[in-house]
Amino acid sequence: MDWDGDGIAGNELGDPDEERILRFETDTLHVAAAGGRYEVKIETNIPFSDHPAMVISEDNYFSESLIKTGNISYTASLESDKVVLEVEPAESRIMNNTTFTIFSFDGQNKAELVLVQEGDSNKPLELTSTGSGILSNFCTRGRDAMNDFHIFDALYTQLFSYGSKTDWKPIYEHQVNGTTLLVSDSWAKSYQAIHSLNLIMKRIKEVEPSIYTSFAVLESMFYYEMAVWWGDVVYVGPNVEEGMNIFLPRMKIDELFAIFENDLQNGIRLFPADNISFDATQASSYLFYSNAVPKTILAKMYMYLGEYDKAYPLLTQIIQSGKYTLSNSRTNALSLTSKEIIYAFKQDPQSEYSRYIESTDIVPALLYSEVVMLAAECAYRLGNAGDAISYYNRMAESRGAATISSTTDFMSAMLSLWQNELKGTGTYFAFLKRNNLAEEVLNISAYKQLLPIPQNELDKNPYMKQNPGY
Repeated sequence: MDWDGDGIAGNELGDPDEERILRFETDTLHVAAAGGRYEVKIETNIPFSDHPAMVISEDNYFSESLIKTGNISYTASLESDKVVLEVEPAESRIMNNTTFTIFSFDGQNKAELVLVQEGDSNKPLELTSTGSGILSNFCTRGRDAMNDFHIFDALYTQLFSYGSKTDWKPIYEHQVNGTTLLVSDSWAKSYQAIHSLNLIMKRIKEVEPSIYTSFAVLESMFYYEMAVWWGDVVYVGPNVEEGMNIFLPRMKIDELFAIFENDLQNGIRLFPADNISFDATQASSYLFYSNAVPKTILAKMYMYLGEYDKAYPLLTQIIQSGKYTLSNSRTNALSLTSKEIIYAFKQDPQSEYSRYIESTDIVPALLYSEVVMLAAECAYRLGNAGDAISYYNRMAESRGAATISSTTDFMSAMLSLWQNELKGTGTYFAFLKRNNLAEEVLNISAYKQLLPIPQNELDKNPYMKQNPGY
């Protein structure tokens, strides 16, 4: 009869004439990664216990977990008006939430306290087999899409020949149309890479913001490339329902870039500036990288829009960090041991790019040599001749090319250095477009600065419009 053992029978459920109260002063307790001692007051007018059982529920955000997570380890002791929790340090980079529950003796009332512990950022991120499979899928699709962009850049700018791959001749001669196979393939591969990213982003946004942002930054990288080649494209974000992309209209480039500006700024804030060396042979490098990645992508977006004043500080921050080193040759810059790699994919030796264009260790997405050249271009556009010359000469000297002493014929010098030392990096066409050189250098009509929208996209999407001239 005396359930609570206080020597008085019948008082275990409180005063029957009063509303029974049993609650914590807060419903959520945020715990530091280091753990520690925490006290939470209990508001009640009835006796309570942590029995019949202490309930621990793990709020795992994945129906199929992508990332290995840890459980909060703690001990709890109850006092008359509070609970004292001794929490152990976090065992993982991402921690599951845990719920501590107290009960009235008849089980009709309960109060729950959710424990949310910060993960230990020094712990490595470990993927489950499901997560590893999805990341591997992205790496494959991302590499294939980037390879196609590089093929277009190599052939459309005529810096490389199509060789024995005669079906690429129309690309070299600027005679592509909506049925050109590489046009439809590169469009499809880009959205396949984006889809792989969206699969993950849909499921981890609430778990750890930095991981979500990591994938959002990578998504922006592919949209930037698509904007360079096609102009306005369809934006398919992680919140778009499956299959809805075929019914969406094209989005203006400035609106598209504005969507990613916030994610890129978050990446700059969240990601480390130093001590992150990219290794194309390690899966972790594709998820955890330095903030030079979002800085470079955002700078390139700003420059595409002509906003050189916004791009320049981002580029100079990367250069002043001293983290990267220019290679003494183009070949070394494209090797796995290159100190120029900001972000890249490990090349597939059986890819069409490797077999018909050039055999390299990596498919570069972002290189330090481009950052230095972009900084020179920005400085020139902003009227800072001294820095423009300095950055240009830094690149030229690293490759044994002629230096300059003034900005007379600066763009001609940039053009020559880009052709010789940055070919094969997939960046030349964007340089030509930004500086209104494409028509003259490539001897093309203005409308050919954009590729045609693939015909199969026009056929299935009633909102899709073809680029002018095709």
